[in-house]
Amino acid sequence: MRKASAMIIPKHLPRLFAWGLFLLLTVFCAVTVLSAAETAEPRILNVRDYGAVGDGVTNDTAAINAAAADLRDGETLYIPAGTYLLREYGEMDIILIQDRRNIHIRMEDGAILQLDTVEDYAISDQNHHFILHLVRCENTTVTGGAIYGDRLRYTGSMHVVQGYGIRMIDCKDLTVRGVEIAYLRGDGIMMFTGIKNPDGTREKCENITVDNCHVHDCLRNGITLSSVDGCVISNTVIHGIRGNAPEAAVDIEAEFSGTVNKNVLIEGCRFYDNGKLSVAVTGPSRNISISSTSLEQQFSQGDQGDGLTLSDCTAGLVCVSGKNAVIEDCHIYQLRLYGGHVICRSTVFDGTPHPSAEGKDKLIPFRVLVTKSDGTTVGHFESCTFRGRRLCALGGCIVFCHTPPAEMTFTDCGFKSCGLIPFLGHLDTTEREGCFFDIGWALWLCILAVAALITFLVLRRRKKKIWVSKPAT
Repeated sequence: MRKASAMIIPKHLPRLFAWGLFLLLTVFCAVTVLSAAETAEPRILNVRDYGAVGDGVTNDTAAINAAAADLRDGETLYIPAGTYLLREYGEMDIILIQDRRNIHIRMEDGAILQLDTVEDYAISDQNHHFILHLVRCENTTVTGGAIYGDRLRYTGSMHVVQGYGIRMIDCKDLTVRGVEIAYLRGDGIMMFTGIKNPDGTREKCENITVDNCHVHDCLRNGITLSSVDGCVISNTVIHGIRGNAPEAAVDIEAEFSGTVNKNVLIEGCRFYDNGKLSVAVTGPSRNISISSTSLEQQFSQGDQGDGLTLSDCTAGLVCVSGKNAVIEDCHIYQLRLYGGHVICRSTVFDGTPHPSAEGKDKLIPFRVLVTKSDGTTVGHFESCTFRGRRLCALGGCIVFCHTPPAEMTFTDCGFKSCGLIPFLGHLDTTEREGCFFDIGWALWLCILAVAALITFLVLRRRKKKIWVSKPAT
């Protein structure tokens, strides 16, 4: 019988097996470490850990900047309750954060970033200072707390207006929520452009949200949009903006050539007690919408605007000269058209001026005023109500002045207390279909005239003693 031969194992096989096992364990450990690193909680950088005190006396500028400089993508800069005194000492950027993604700047309730002030000689570049300066940041949130400027502290003589609470340049997907911003010698929030492309166009801020904020007592504007594509301002209160033009709650201005503001929505806000304007739209703009908002001061849109919607708003003076404007379900004191095209639906033009109206704005009784028409002014009014307010025959609702005339149509509108002349001026193809004209003040004038005549006759007869009874004999 033949014996089975024994298996021959190569001498180097155990060594190869050992090396393979070692490499496998090494790869496993590396993957485990990397996975643990990826799932680790992102850092929260507390400014107190960097030396910030928050007592309102200590200068915390360097400490907060150290924390901001250490901030990496995906991390949180945390500011606990306290008053953190900031001083610029000639620097433009008080707190600078740039080129960061997925970061969160979280201020606790009671946290205040308070800008101190310095002597005029220590201020460079006309005091262009930005308390929180965000440059090219993406997917960033700023929440809670307060940012105060030095308007109440400044005692110098320059009286410059270049102070900003939050300034953002070319940022994307950025949200400011629940922040109080006040006492700036400039703007509360500014959205700006910094990069100019070779073709002459500029970069812009995109998808910016300002929600549930309180902006007040700033010198120039509450919120300024200089170059924005996509912005929502919601549930925000802005007041006390006065001191230097344009004094607007929201100023939508395309400041540079090649810039445009578009796709802007303002909803659920209240703008009151501001120096001049609730909302100003100047320069090229596209698709500006304002809904469920109180605009106590003037709203104005320039002739480079295209696509405006006012819905469910209360407003004082509304000035429109752009194209494709729609006003619906609003309550307006007066509408002024300077050209362009507007459609008004289900809107009340009330005869009572707002308390903020001054000078001639308080005296002009007309609800819709077409002025400086160039022949392109077009207005269509559907299911609107016009109320006069003057106790006189010429206390009309609408006046058209200057030639060439405007093209106006009225469908199912009501004209109340409009006097003897509801329309005055040059009309071109004016259509009034299904409209209601009450006799309004004309009736009261007739009643007063009859009452005056009766009073005159009674006094005359009494003077001649026609009704005096003779004494009994």
